[in-house]
Amino acid sequence: MGLLVRKELRTLLREPMVIAMIVLPAIIYGSMSPFLGSAVKQVEEASKLRGVSIAIAACDKADYFVAKTIAAALKTRGANASAVNTCTPRNLIERYELVVYLEPGFTESIITGKARITIYVRGDVSRLNRMLALPTAAMGYIGEALGGEKKQNVSVRTLIVLNNKVWSLRDINNFFSLATFMSYATLFIVFPAASIGASLIGAEREERTLEVLLSLPISRRDIAVSKSVAAIVVGLLAAASAMLGLVIFARSAKIPVSLKVFDAEMLTLYALALGAEALLATTLALFVGLFSTTTRGAQAAAGIVAFPALIPTFLLITGLPKTSLLVAAPFTAVIYTVLKPFIGSTMPLLAVIVQGVEALLVLALLARILETETAVTGPETLKRWRRKLGRRRSLIARRRPM
Repeated sequence: MGLLVRKELRTLLREPMVIAMIVLPAIIYGSMSPFLGSAVKQVEEASKLRGVSIAIAACDKADYFVAKTIAAALKTRGANASAVNTCTPRNLIERYELVVYLEPGFTESIITGKARITIYVRGDVSRLNRMLALPTAAMGYIGEALGGEKKQNVSVRTLIVLNNKVWSLRDINNFFSLATFMSYATLFIVFPAASIGASLIGAEREERTLEVLLSLPISRRDIAVSKSVAAIVVGLLAAASAMLGLVIFARSAKIPVSLKVFDAEMLTLYALALGAEALLATTLALFVGLFSTTTRGAQAAAGIVAFPALIPTFLLITGLPKTSLLVAAPFTAVIYTVLKPFIGSTMPLLAVIVQGVEALLVLALLARILETETAVTGPETLKRWRRKLGRRRSLIARRRPM
């Protein structure tokens, strides 16, 4: 038994792709720390109202006096707060990150328990945790300024202003639950598509039919496209099955899965993004699979392609960076499309186009390599590269002064 286990391990570990597959998860999950650290930092800053410009607004004169009292109390806590006399608080959101509006009759109503406050938050998709934590933090300080008993007599409504639209806090939370839910489709497509795509090459090489296939009077482009399409179809079927299961689970757990917030344009972009990411994963897996000697090695290579698809989903933890260069990163198209109601149409459309172009470039590169000797000697080519790299490292080590 022990001999068989050692034999299987030696066979597996001879594959460079298997070694890479072992190392890659540690790198991927290790890369989560900046995302989680940023999320914690955003909540900490919000809890202290650090760097937040706040307007305490009121329409009535009596309420305006209370607003000045609250603003003064917030200033003693280090917050950048100002009292503003206005009846149109939403117009202040351009100048202030947080607007606390004392609804008309606030001073009189606070005694009867019917006083109302509306909080407007300037939405920022790049700092999601800060945006969601600000209303609670602000009301904590305002409650202290009003006094414990009066705080109990105040009802609070929170509104988020994003992309020139006003969202309730509940809608925002439900939306991000649904956006996270929809982003999982990437994993359900990328992993099976990459695994199958890589295996198509690995199986051909292991069964020694790759040379025969390449010798047939068929263009190498047609070979690459046919293998990609086959893997994508299976990947889409797997994704449909997985999403159906998630919908059943979400409904049984009473998780909101309504698509009313999404329009036809967004759903079209979402479908195109899934297709582009599936094509990118498949072509990358086919390309990497050319350097594997066995089907097992090819499947390990698929993991190298698929695991990076996890990284963009972390953006829903902390927020979408403001840089437009992120659209060029692989597997980000779906994240941009599910956030379209918040960020507009331009960036999601650009992300889908860039992802599609990247997939087509990899497909063209794959077709080009299939026309070269590397298509047949891929594993040997990889071994030569490793030997050259090893010799270079040895030479550098010898030249270092003792």
